[in-house]
Amino acid sequence: MWRRSKEHLPGPPPTTTIQCYLPPFKRPSVSFLPPLGLTAPHCLSTHIITNLRTEADSKIDTVIAIFHILVILSYKDHPMIENLSGIIVWTDNLERLRNFYEQALGLTPHSVRENFIAYKWNAGKAEIRFSIGLHSRVNGRSKDPFRAMINFDVTDINEISSRLKAYGTKFIREPELEHWGGLVATFEDPDGNIIQMLQQPISRKAS
Repeated sequence: MWRRSKEHLPGPPPTTTIQCYLPPFKRPSVSFLPPLGLTAPHCLSTHIITNLRTEADSKIDTVIAIFHILVILSYKDHPMIENLSGIIVWTDNLERLRNFYEQALGLTPHSVRENFIAYKWNAGKAEIRFSIGLHSRVNGRSKDPFRAMINFDVTDINEISSRLKAYGTKFIREPELEHWGGLVATFEDPDGNIIQMLQQPISRKAS
């Protein structure tokens, strides 16, 4: 949040308006910045600046306005989001979904709790988790399955496709060569969520 400095310099009221969205993103928090009264912001990485204007009647007012803008823009080099840590798919039938991801796709669980199962991959220094869990507000198949799509990298897309078909999986797109040199296949999980497999080309793996 942008905070008003306690030590205000004398003079007319500020004319620069900063609007910053804070969690849970329902409404912006608006503050007015007095000259040189800027304190450190703690907004999320996406902040919105609106109504940014100055009524400068002297060179010093113009310099102060430029200073405010430069401070705001400097925060683009320090994003709050460091990495994608994981994705959770909620369901009303955890046993059915677990059987699919472990028996048909061959995933090995990293941790298993009564209503939540996590699968983990290490990507360099990062750790990525794909999890499935039981949720009371989820009922039946996905109502809008194409809104989000989960991609899994695989080593042999044809072998896994054969195993999925033997399991009774519905394919939307058979394994197909893409223009970038890799193979892609698209299918549904038991809840109707759209899943894609990608087999990266050898040239991309080498790099």
